[in-house]
Amino acid sequence: MPSPALFVWALLPFTRALQINSPGHAATGSDVTVTWSHVDTDPAKFDLNLWNGAAQSPAVNRLLASGVPVAADAVRVSIPCGIPSSGAYQLLAVNGANSSDVYARSGQFSIAVVSCTTSATSTARTTRTSFRGVQTDATTGI
Repeated sequence: MPSPALFVWALLPFTRALQINSPGHAATGSDVTVTWSHVDTDPAKFDLNLWNGAAQSPAVNRLLASGVPVAADAVRVSIPCGIPSSGAYQLLAVNGANSSDVYARSGQFSIAVVSCTTSATSTARTTRTSFRGVQTDATTGI
């Protein structure tokens, strides 16, 4: 009979894929930094969606950032205005060509509704922390 330790060791590669961390306390109109961990076999990039498929009307599925490099390990995004308050939101890392192909999802978190306005444009900024703990802009390297 195979040992239980061997069975757990065989499943280890399947448990170490892209994992998204919940952003903590979020509010409409606020910026949050989303972080994740990944392995070499994860896709090179993903789209980040805000999702709430709970028994709520209307359901929410909003694109927050597209083409996010998985190696960046973090992205700063804005929580959109005009969404309902709920404690059942999740962040989904999805395939940019097929949003029903979900690579990973965060745990559930709450979004508080506060008075806010949206700007005409929004930009997702990716940052990377080097092994020395210095945070740099992934687009400029500074």
